[in-house]
Amino acid sequence: MIKSTLKLLFQSAWVACFSVAAVVVLLQGVPVVNFFLSFFGPQYWSIIFVNLGFIFMALKGFQSDEARLLKIIPTIWFAGYLALAAASHLLAGHFYREIDKQNAAQKIEWDRRTDQIALSHDWTDENLAVTFTSRDLIWNYNINSAYSGPPDNGLYGKIELRRQTCPRGQMNEGPDGAQALRHNGDRTEFAENLCVITSRGYLPSNGINIVNKGIKNTDLVLDRRVEQIEVTTGKGRKFNLQAGWTGPLSWFPAPIIGCDWPGFNASPSWCGIRFMRKSFRENARTPEKVITEALDLKQSTVEDRFPGTRWK
Repeated sequence: MIKSTLKLLFQSAWVACFSVAAVVVLLQGVPVVNFFLSFFGPQYWSIIFVNLGFIFMALKGFQSDEARLLKIIPTIWFAGYLALAAASHLLAGHFYREIDKQNAAQKIEWDRRTDQIALSHDWTDENLAVTFTSRDLIWNYNINSAYSGPPDNGLYGKIELRRQTCPRGQMNEGPDGAQALRHNGDRTEFAENLCVITSRGYLPSNGINIVNKGIKNTDLVLDRRVEQIEVTTGKGRKFNLQAGWTGPLSWFPAPIIGCDWPGFNASPSWCGIRFMRKSFRENARTPEKVITEALDLKQSTVEDRFPGTRWK
């Protein structure tokens, strides 16, 4: 029995591929074995062996006029998946257009000379391509001061770039200021006569408060995520913006079968089958993109806003 089975496996490459994929999936269910396999990403082996299985199946089918199923099944797998991938990309485009339409309808009027922006939440989820703070706001856009939260007893943090003389080489920011610095390779460079000043205070009456209202998954099939962002102006007007992410299917079928065991946890964080998707980072409507576009903030370097800045 065993001899005949092995003979079949060696004679039929597609059977061997599917068998290896199945064995790897089963072994992932054994914690001790999976611990050693986890160093080699066993849940991704199915991408190779499943697709090789269908390729070898098709080759076997075209070698014989009688084995029609061996031609039909791989065709359904590759052509059917390609159709699903195309549909997911079309739906992703529609998803982003709807978000853009929603945000474009929010007409936020503010005076950049007097109004103050407050981010009551720091976005730091790198998996969603989100690293956006008040410091990023003043460093990368045409605005020189911003508040940050969440507030502590009503007090917000404030960070400001200002042209003035401040303690030379001072690393600890505060009300007296510290020289603005940047990292240029292995070097840390300080700006002459440009200070980063931090303090705490109440948000002024002309403050524009931007609050993260949470992320929710709208569906599991397309894996779309929407974040509601509420903007309240000093005049009490409220605007609702949306950030959004979706990961359309990759163009080549990439089935991931097995379990994810993060670190040395005793139980997996996920088990099952899913298909690899394009990165959330591509085309995402991130909070940074949504907020800066709604406020009509333009990207701007420190040198553009403070001409003559010299780094040493």
